[in-house]
Amino acid sequence: MALKQAKKLYEKRAYLQALAACRQLAPADRGADHQALVDEICMHSAATGKVIGFDGCVLQVQPADPATAWMGQQQQQQQQTPGTYASIADALAAAADGDIIQLLPGTHVTSQACLALDKRVLLEGLGGSPQEVMLDHRANHPAFNITRCCILRNLAIDMVGFCESISISSSSSSCIKPILQKLHITCSGDDCLSIGGCAQPLLQQCTIQARRCGIKQYATSSTTLWSCSITGGSHGLVVCGSSQAFLEGCSITDCGQDGIVVLQQAGLHLSHSSVSGCQGPGVDVCDEGIASLKHVDIKDCCGGLWLWQSASCEAVSSYISGGSSYAVLLDQQAYARGSSTNIDGPCHDSSEAPLPLLPRPTAALHASGSAADRHSSSSGSRYSRTVNAADTSAAAAAAQHADDDDLPLRQKYMIASAQQFQAVTAQQQQQQQQQQQQQQDTEMWQQPAAAVGLRGCQLRCSSPFSTEACSEASSPDMLLYVAGSSSSAEHSGCMVSSEMLVKDAAAAAALFPAEQGAFAVEQRMY
Repeated sequence: MALKQAKKLYEKRAYLQALAACRQLAPADRGADHQALVDEICMHSAATGKVIGFDGCVLQVQPADPATAWMGQQQQQQQQTPGTYASIADALAAAADGDIIQLLPGTHVTSQACLALDKRVLLEGLGGSPQEVMLDHRANHPAFNITRCCILRNLAIDMVGFCESISISSSSSSCIKPILQKLHITCSGDDCLSIGGCAQPLLQQCTIQARRCGIKQYATSSTTLWSCSITGGSHGLVVCGSSQAFLEGCSITDCGQDGIVVLQQAGLHLSHSSVSGCQGPGVDVCDEGIASLKHVDIKDCCGGLWLWQSASCEAVSSYISGGSSYAVLLDQQAYARGSSTNIDGPCHDSSEAPLPLLPRPTAALHASGSAADRHSSSSGSRYSRTVNAADTSAAAAAAQHADDDDLPLRQKYMIASAQQFQAVTAQQQQQQQQQQQQQQDTEMWQQPAAAVGLRGCQLRCSSPFSTEACSEASSPDMLLYVAGSSSSAEHSGCMVSSEMLVKDAAAAAALFPAEQGAFAVEQRMY
């Protein structure tokens, strides 16, 4: 009986203390022992659109006086209303975990000190758009230094100074996952975001414009971007160290140099995104970096996909244009593979690559024509790498009749340099040009049924040493085949004149089976 009375007295005392804390806007103990777990639950819920764990006090921040805000002066006098503050720094100092800080529409000046987000707070602008709540920061230190899970959303950050706008970092013992939503971030002298440590921020619907790099991440950090736009600056995204970057539905445009740079052992995972208008290559991967491109458009840049040292990349259902330079460039030990990818422009492979690495995987290319057609239908015709029994038997039958011409020319003639290979292919082309028409007449068009179903290839593509585009009349350095209605593919098309590694259409169909009635174009990347 005494135990029950003591328990009721304790609960009543705790309730009175909590009620008094709420009335006095005083911070209270909110489970510091479970801080990491509560932070993770709150951030996971916020990423899915549910705000959980921010049930504390609501603190409002008044904007600066419009008459003096342009001079960088903060609000001088604090309002007498409880819970209202004159600056963001004052509100952060008074806030506790779970509190909500609301910025009223207008200009908020934060030049005096770096705002430390070391509490689990939700800091948001109350404007209808991010531009209605402007954070004016004029200093040589970041506007925000994020070291804790928090939410920052619906405001514009105008950074004027030689430092990044937002710094996000965490120690190896604590992995933070802050969320930045609907932010408009600009920086006049440096990067917009610097992400380090083992931080794992999530950016949603943000627009970023920097003088140097839009986003630079390093160490073991992992950044996820959804529907974000990075414009201008020297580079859009720089990923280095052992960090990882995941971009979906994003655009990187008008960079002064490379669009995306991947260094050291970093990784890039880009899907349903575009890189355009950059003065350097769209995607530049160096060292031991790894890149993955799925449904990506690289266009209007000075170069498409460039791989240096031991870098590697896989492109699926993408469009890679080199603009005025190489669409694909492979250096030394670099490795690239792809499927359903349209390569528009010349390709280049370094002559220093050892012979065993010269035969590159094929890139099965769409015959749809424009990148816009592929982008508008992401669930369109794609080519599976699964080989069924019929295709396997066709490949075995083709392998029995294979001869020396089915071997790669660089391997057949033991050629180690691209210059020698170009000379040999030129000689071979002269000999094969006379045979090509006869071969098409005698071998390709002997099957009238297959010839009727053959349509012209509207794809523009070029081989490493040829800039001719394939058309209905000719398809240099390519193989075009059609998958028949039966289980075993019926093939017909135009044979290659020089660099195709798979001469027999049956072998090509077995290696890269297409859907019923679909076209596929295959090209080896040397």
